[in-house]
Amino acid sequence: MKLSCLPVSLFQAIAVERTMPLTDYLRLAKSVGLDGTECSLGFIHPLGPHQPAEFRAMVQDAGLETSMLTCHPDFTHPDPDVRKAQVADMTRNLDTALAIGAPLIRVLTGQRHPGVSDDVGTGYAIDALASLSSEADARGLTLALENHTKSFFWQYFDFAQRGVVFTRIIAGLRGTSVRVNFDSANPLVAGEEALELFEEVKDRLAILHVADTPTQGEFRFCRIGEGIAPIAELFRRARLQGFDGWVSVEEASRSGMDAFGVAVANVRRLWTAAGPPA
Repeated sequence: MKLSCLPVSLFQAIAVERTMPLTDYLRLAKSVGLDGTECSLGFIHPLGPHQPAEFRAMVQDAGLETSMLTCHPDFTHPDPDVRKAQVADMTRNLDTALAIGAPLIRVLTGQRHPGVSDDVGTGYAIDALASLSSEADARGLTLALENHTKSFFWQYFDFAQRGVVFTRIIAGLRGTSVRVNFDSANPLVAGEEALELFEEVKDRLAILHVADTPTQGEFRFCRIGEGIAPIAELFRRARLQGFDGWVSVEEASRSGMDAFGVAVANVRRLWTAAGPPA
């Protein structure tokens, strides 16, 4: 297992206000024992301040790797021109992933736009993701579809926030190379059970996102290891499945810089306690 991080708690400072240099976060990441980092689109051009080659150099200089380019496409928009533009934008993001040295690209289905039914939106998402997977295959990259809640950049919650919709889309992508970025807390935010959903998609696992929440049914996150997400059991089941890839701390507690070190220590302890892979 290699441990990465998506520093959600720092997005405002790094990507919006730009009061925290990215190099400060990378030094923090190395100091708390991370092996790598995710790259948010908010860190790099055109949304962020750094060119892809510059980002790659900064990560390497910090002694880290880039685990994943974390994107937020909106394939369920009711306007066909917007959906077409989203596919084109994500195709460019594949080239960005190559430029920063990321083997994985986090993808989403899109937002739950008013008036877009489950049937229609599911079709939109499957069509877009299947098309994009062919482009990823040609570049030697892997799309990882997350069971997601809400993007930092979005107005609405995720179209596939409910497990029944997420699993339907995953089933519709059988035969493609699209895999799963499984998040430990997002099912709980949706008022559902994380382990039940994991069992439905575990054979498609590409990366684990480790987040935690103090309550079920509320869009709120806490320090990892201090909430109700079944992280220990999730790790046990993932290891039984033979998974030994990237595990990414999604630190979204907004409770101080020391939360990163706490998260890394808790994740490594729980992973070790989960036992060796089958």
